[in-house]
Amino acid sequence: MSDRFGAFGAPVPETGPAAQHIAQRVASRRRGILRRTVMTHDITSLDDHETVARWIRHMHEGTSQTVTVNRPWGSVFAISMGRPPAGVMVESGTRLLYAGSPAGMVVPDVAPLTPAQVEQLMIEALTADHLPGWPQWREG
Repeated sequence: MSDRFGAFGAPVPETGPAAQHIAQRVASRRRGILRRTVMTHDITSLDDHETVARWIRHMHEGTSQTVTVNRPWGSVFAISMGRPPAGVMVESGTRLLYAGSPAGMVVPDVAPLTPAQVEQLMIEALTADHLPGWPQWREG
């Protein structure tokens, strides 16, 4: 694992074929009397749909999370600031596209996705040969 960081501080694995075929979760939660931030980082394969779905379903439990699906055509990020709604964006080369605006962020003309839509989009990204054509993507 490298010390490089992508969109929203999510660690980016080393480049190469293996980096384009993983899903990962980065979560942070404030704990303790000093409200120290505790970070966790999990990685799984693209064929582990159950784990990715579980990560997405638990995005709003007081933990800020980024779930990333890395594919050769780009990286899809589901972002939660610890409360609904979650946002979804794609980083592909120099382009940043938004499909849903996360809580606390104002992205013009981008409405939030429902939790079911976020889950469906991330699961589709696990096996898609290209960026899923829905919902409407907006330039960032």
